[in-house]
Amino acid sequence: MAVRSGYNFGRGAELRLVVGQSDLPGYTNQDSGFIRDGRAAVAAMRGGREALSRAPGPNNRGTVQNVFSLAGFSAAHDAISRECPTTPARR
Repeated sequence: MAVRSGYNFGRGAELRLVVGQSDLPGYTNQDSGFIRDGRAAVAAMRGGREALSRAPGPNNRGTVQNVFSLAGFSAAHDAISRECPTTPARR
């Protein structure tokens, strides 16, 4: 899961995604934030109604929060999964 901020995060800035009772840690790179555990993010978003991302603001001033509706997330994820199935990892 990725979130784009519209501004560059400071070095080492951390992002958090809150969905219901799930509080998922992430990291940033330039103007994007990424959740570390994609499977946990998908599971949380499938069961949630909205997601809250929380990260440092521009120039590390304050905290920026964004709320995203998850309406339609499960249907969209199912459609993507049908069209682009994952292949089992090779050992």
